[in-house]
Amino acid sequence: MREAGYAQNGIAAIAYAARAWLDGQPHDAAWAAKQVYEAADFAAQTQMDDGDVFSPEVEDALRSAPVVQTALGAITADLDSAERGRLAELQTNACDAASAFAALCP
Repeated sequence: MREAGYAQNGIAAIAYAARAWLDGQPHDAAWAAKQVYEAADFAAQTQMDDGDVFSPEVEDALRSAPVVQTALGAITADLDSAERGRLAELQTNACDAASAFAALCP
């Protein structure tokens, strides 16, 4: 049940992001970003052959998967917008990135 993997990371990302918004602690934002990365990594893993054994080569393939690269690009853009205090830009970018991410998930 693939949806459970996405749901777990998604709910955790929302909770950490809300906490970061409320208390302003950067470590909460980092944990939110980690949950997004974990969801992307999960998506990349589901697109691999079942026979793939985790190795440095497989890890490199996971990191370079389009879904992971999309997530990392979105995280970087979000952090940049947040650092500059551009909250409207952050919201727009997050919505656009979520659509792009969802389109890449199996």
